Amino acid sequence: MAEGNGVLTEKLAQCTRKERCERSREPRRFASEMKQCVRLTVHPNNISVSQYNVLLVLETYNVPELSAGVNCTFEDLSEMDGLVVGNQIQCYSPAAKEVPRIITENGDHHVVQLQLKSKETGMTFASTSFVFYNCSVHNSCLSCVESPYRCHWCKYRHVCTHDPKTCSFQEGRVKLSEDCPQLLRVDKILVPVEVIKPITLKAKNLPQPQSGQRGYECILNIQGSEQRVPALRFNSSSVQCQNTSVSCPCWPCHCLPPTAQSVSSAAIP
Repeated sequence: MAEGNGVLTEKLAQCTRKERCERSREPRRFASEMKQCVRLTVHPNNISVSQYNVLLVLETYNVPELSAGVNCTFEDLSEMDGLVVGNQIQCYSPAAKEVPRIITENGDHHVVQLQLKSKETGMTFASTSFVFYNCSVHNSCLSCVESPYRCHWCKYRHVCTHDPKTCSFQEGRVKLSEDCPQLLRVDKILVPVEVIKPITLKAKNLPQPQSGQRGYECILNIQGSEQRVPALRFNSSSVQCQNTSVSCPCWPCHCLPPTAQSVSSAAIP
């Protein structure tokens, strides 16, 4: 029997009486109790979809002698030779063209079975789960850093990445939710119709624009219409939307108050 992630995978094993197992007398060729089952772990057990040909080290337990060789397979994605080194097997993650596509609608990860196939018998004898994840499907800092995978938010580029080195500035890397730039909730934002009035918003962790970047701007949603106005950052916890006015097409009818949808600089849309 084969075991992956602590769960028996009977479909990968053949259940039979010992006398019908031709090589049952050889070491680790026959399992009659759970503790004798093949077990498999892999390190790392997850990688980003933008990482290719990563060396994976598989620790094996209760595996028969493998001098005939072994293949590593990622379901129907790829198959390659495995290198047996003691109780370890080394293989590589799929090439770029073989990595599964991960789109937003399906979440940020895709689980496949990493399987070991005997070259002697052509049979799969062990498997374990392996995860491909895609940080780039996250479009906000909070969803990015709350991912269970190694995702980092680049607050000056407004992107989520597995590699923090790709952030434009070292101080722009965010890994903890409490460090995310965000606007704080307000009950209502009231602006008199046809009156130009600045709107001051409370915030957290608003970064100082770096050299070469434009300043902040506010994106306001007024009656379902988007309006962009310049913004002045006072400090990391306060920003003011400048020259804000409301033209109400339904005047003198009742108009809904505007809502601040987001605050951005050139690199923080």
